[in-house]
Amino acid sequence: MDPRKPAILLVGGGEGMGPVERTVEALSKVLDVEFQLVVVCGRNHKLVERLKRREYPAGMQVHVKGFVDNMPEFMFASDIMITKAGPGTISEALICGLPMILNAYIPCQEEANIPYVVENEVGLFERNPHKVALIVKGWLGDQAGQLRAMAQRCRKLGQPDALFNIVRELSSMVAA
Repeated sequence: MDPRKPAILLVGGGEGMGPVERTVEALSKVLDVEFQLVVVCGRNHKLVERLKRREYPAGMQVHVKGFVDNMPEFMFASDIMITKAGPGTISEALICGLPMILNAYIPCQEEANIPYVVENEVGLFERNPHKVALIVKGWLGDQAGQLRAMAQRCRKLGQPDALFNIVRELSSMVAA
């Protein structure tokens, strides 16, 4: 990846679900700057093949991946992440200082994560792929200051030692 170009990470979850293909299409039509797009399709091999066969506009460098085990590397290298509202992904994004657009959620299980992200001003929720692309265009353009501020808030909210803190707390409870 080229660190001089903006990078967008589009994650379809382990099964490559959600509006991934429509979001790629919308980004290709709406963005008018050079950018990189990493699309993680999980185990959805048909989606990987379809996206790899597509032709993309000049200035749009696309990296299509299946299931990956190095997600933190992609997160640290990206400026924006588009993903569903999974708690693990949100936690990792916060630690990486990565503003996000949540575009889907599993009812009941992930629903409460959306207000957490929006109210803490570390990202937005938008299902419509065209509107997602317009948000990204703004963040990479005249709203770049908003993107930088969100990245700072992400780093403040992120808790890289959370697991160790939980273990310490549980240990002290057992010892008491």
